[in-house]
Amino acid sequence: MTRTADIHTSMQVNDTLQTLRERAGPAERRLLAMLAAHIGTLEDRVRRTEQECERLLDENVTDHAMLRAVIERMPAGVVVVESPSGRTVLDNEQVNRILRDPYLSTNDVRERLGRIRLHPDGRPYRPEECPLSRSIATGERVTDEEIAFVRPDGSTGCMAVSSAPVTAPGDAARYGVAVIRDITEQKQVEEELRTSRDRVALALDALQAGVSYWDFENDRAEWNPRQYELLGYAPGSVEPGMPALVDRLHPGDRDRVLAELERSSRERKDFVMEYRVCLPGGEERWVRSVRRFAYNAAGRAISSHGIMYEITDRKHHDAIRQKAYDQIEQNMEQFAILGDHIRHPLQVILARADLMDDAEAAASIRQQVRRINTIVRQLDRGWVESRAIREFLRKNEMA
Repeated sequence: MTRTADIHTSMQVNDTLQTLRERAGPAERRLLAMLAAHIGTLEDRVRRTEQECERLLDENVTDHAMLRAVIERMPAGVVVVESPSGRTVLDNEQVNRILRDPYLSTNDVRERLGRIRLHPDGRPYRPEECPLSRSIATGERVTDEEIAFVRPDGSTGCMAVSSAPVTAPGDAARYGVAVIRDITEQKQVEEELRTSRDRVALALDALQAGVSYWDFENDRAEWNPRQYELLGYAPGSVEPGMPALVDRLHPGDRDRVLAELERSSRERKDFVMEYRVCLPGGEERWVRSVRRFAYNAAGRAISSHGIMYEITDRKHHDAIRQKAYDQIEQNMEQFAILGDHIRHPLQVILARADLMDDAEAAASIRQQVRRINTIVRQLDRGWVESRAIREFLRKNEMA
């Protein structure tokens, strides 16, 4: 009924009451007065109700416009569908940008989204499997379900979908709301990071390296199994951290290791050191440790990452090489001294032989001197060879 019709009806009611008053007696007029007052109250209520409806309608229009503006500016895609038809009642352009496909041309958005989505095994989603369908059908609330999808150009992407039903108290779902985020680049970065970590882990495994992390602010540390083993612990048998490390440091190296750790942290330098650790059975093990520190804005070290690997065999080989080098140096010195000690007396003997009257004896002496000179020349060659070996070791950093 229009506002004009309402006014016309009210005028007819008033005319009818006026006619009744003219014909009625005193008692009837009192009743008619009460009825007129009641009708007036009802009319006031109707007017107020109409005004409230108009106000709510205006607010609804304003709220809808505001909601539309907010949704259009959201970085995520938003779809609101009617239940149970699946008809789209509200959406934003981000959905098309994410999917790179004008899916809204399809009457049932749930069916369209289902056809482009893929299970981990490559099977398309059935319409009823989509988060939005499940929310409408069962009231399920879905949070960031990761779903692969296929674009019109054949490329694939990945979306995180959250959905929920919109219900009135005591009623089934009237609408379904889905929020879609494009996480394709995020997943690619995660995959690249995972690949990089796998490569690092493979390299560390090949190196048989221990890996450790220290969180100074929270007094927490983490070790990989190899770190435990290098220090002579069963994995997980002790609380990882500085006390467990200090307990294994060789007494002869403990002070310099701790001093170097403190200096490296203070001077913001990498800690690089070779030192010994003592195992429970009394065995000594050489390790090489490399640590890098992270700092806060105030310049205070807050954490540290490090690797440790065993170098006992290398140290053993270094010791053998050093011993061999020392022996070579000693031999060279002995060759030189022995050659001098023999060469000078031989010259004297030859001079005496020249002065002897016994020619046969002199010849014998000269023959023996020649034999001794041959031995001296062999000593000289040994000295030269030892010097060549020393230079070769130095050139190849083996000494």
